[in-house]
Formats: sequence, C-alpha cells, structure tokens
Amino acid sequence: METRRSFRCWFDGFQVHDILNNVVNALDRYEELKFIWSETSFLEKWWSRANVTNRDRLRRLIDEKRLEITGGAWVMNDEAVPYLWSVIDNMIVGQQFLQKQLNVTPRTSWSVDPFGHSSMMPYLLSLSGINNMVIGRISAVLKETMRRMHRLHFKWIQPWDIVT
Repeated sequence: METRRSFRCWFDGFQVHDILNNVVNALDRYEELKFIWSETSFLEKWWSRANVTNRDRLRRLIDEKRLEITGGAWVMNDEAVPYLWSVIDNMIVGQQFLQKQLNVTPRTSWSVDPFGHSSMMPYLLSLSGINNMVIGRISAVLKETMRRMHRLHFKWIQPWDIVT
C-alpha cells in the first residue's frame, strides 16, 4: 500500500477543497455552529481558488469568531525530531499568509497528531502570540491521572523557565 501522498493528492484527491467549501456553507446556514481549521497550507490553496464571495464569507466567519484558525503554521509539524529552524520557518510562512490575507493572528494551537510533544513547542508558540494549546498524544495512563486530578488544563513550563 502506498503511504506517501503528495500535497496535491491530499488537497484534490481527498476533497479538502470541498471540505472547506462545505464548512463555509454550513457555518453560513447554521449560526450556532463553530469550526476550527489548522492547516494553513490547505487554506492557502483553497483561498487561491476561491471566488471573491467565498473569500468575503470566510473573512466574515472569522470576524464573527465562528471559524477559528488555530496554530497558524504552514503545516502541523512533527515535534519529536525537527530542526529548530525548520519549525520556525514553518510558523513564519503560515502566519505571514494568515496576517496578510485574513488579518488573523492565531491564539490557540491545535496539535493533535504529532509523534509526541516537545517542550520546545509551547515556548516557540508563546513567542508567536499563542497562549493556548490543545495536545492529543499523551499516554492513556497520564491522561486518566490528569483527568482524575482535574489537571487536564495545565500551564506547560519548560525546564529552562524560571517559576516564581
């Protein structure tokens, strides 16, 4: 089975374009709905093909806080082994597009599918203005312990941070 797929395959072959169109349509139709989007690269591709009406609808939904852009990086990067500067470049490219085209600065990171989490990420994210992070890959035992202790919301302190 082929597991390597191109960006174009993911965007066109898996109908990411249609997903974004359907999200905009559904949010317009049902005012109680909200949605988040985290892959800036796919959003940029959709944006480049969207007509003026759909671009305006997307901007309005963002302004109404019914569509939230999370993370802001070009893609959700791996956190286990990436080179620091590649992570920074990834963040810069994505956030520049969002700022220029949508006047958006994400405040929440959506990191649910990396291969683990690195203490480098909350540090870099905080430098870019992000102050909340949703993470997905933690051990079931740790997650259950945190749930029992009502600690699923926590402040992630890096080993080099000074705690006062």
